[in-house]
Amino acid sequence: MSALATVEVTGGDPLVVEIILPPAEARVVEVVTGLAGPPGPAGGGILPWQIVTASMTLENSTTGLVLVQHAAPLTVGLPPAPLTGQTLTIKDAAGNSAAWPVTISGPIEGAASLDIAFNWSWVSLAYAGTQWVQV
Repeated sequence: MSALATVEVTGGDPLVVEIILPPAEARVVEVVTGLAGPPGPAGGGILPWQIVTASMTLENSTTGLVLVQHAAPLTVGLPPAPLTGQTLTIKDAAGNSAAWPVTISGPIEGAASLDIAFNWSWVSLAYAGTQWVQV
């Protein structure tokens, strides 16, 4: 079973959403409304990114995607004075981390560091006020 719903978007065109539910699940469980958050930065949704090729500590302003291009083990230090809610993703963009792990120095969820040790893998982190947490 499916249904189409039109949602009015303030300041934009209506959004049409198709809802697909199995027949036994075709009921409204809960509808929650709330205030919208503040608008995000301009830029058309482009995620900030940077390439890391040697061990380094990231700047406090680093957000977005950190692409690690490496041919030897290296360490990426997380920003020393991040803002609560700051997010970033660190990815093995070279596909070499099984042979040469990428160590991310924290604190991350109570640990001093975290290793990326599988080719092409990544970790997404958010700063929770006292430490970084995986998201």
